[in-house]
Amino acid sequence: MGKIKVKGSAKMKFQAELLEMNFTIQGTGKSSSTAIADGKKKVEQLLSTMQEKLSLNPESFRLESDAVSENYNRNSYTFSKKISIVVKADLSMLEQLTDLVSEIPDTSYSTDFKLENIPEKEQTVIQMAFDDARKKADMIASCSGQTVTSVDEINYEYHTFTEENEMLRGVAVASGAASPKLASKLSLPEQEISKEVNVIFLIEPKA
Repeated sequence: MGKIKVKGSAKMKFQAELLEMNFTIQGTGKSSSTAIADGKKKVEQLLSTMQEKLSLNPESFRLESDAVSENYNRNSYTFSKKISIVVKADLSMLEQLTDLVSEIPDTSYSTDFKLENIPEKEQTVIQMAFDDARKKADMIASCSGQTVTSVDEINYEYHTFTEENEMLRGVAVASGAASPKLASKLSLPEQEISKEVNVIFLIEPKA
């Protein structure tokens, strides 16, 4: 009985399922108190608009940071609050969100599309990589008049899943009329997961 070592690889693209939106709201003033008052007014405007137009309650948002800084060269202060929310990936809803944000002064945003249940998706790709290794092993063994009987050892570099579990955080559900904009008809972005496994198979001569 002999052994054969084979590397299997696989990759698969998954359509984004979650959308994280990060908002930065700023207020300015000649004093810290006026800057804070200006910024808080805009924060309230943003949250109330989201609740009224898209049924996104303030509890669905998470505070990321809150700060006031002094602008020495301009003799003024800047208040900055960053908040974020995770919703189901929906480009029609994204168009509505960005339209609403554009109505609030000194407010910027960024988006990050994510996958849901990543460990399960990784397991699927790992299985594909193992199947690739087995296919290669069968082909190589057959060329030498042998056959694969079983697996002796599998080596896989496991990476601990450290990305935030969005399901534990909670995914907000937005509601509202579908956006008529053409941009809402685009396809959602995809993310690729690739994996490799090294497998040692046991082989023996064909009967």
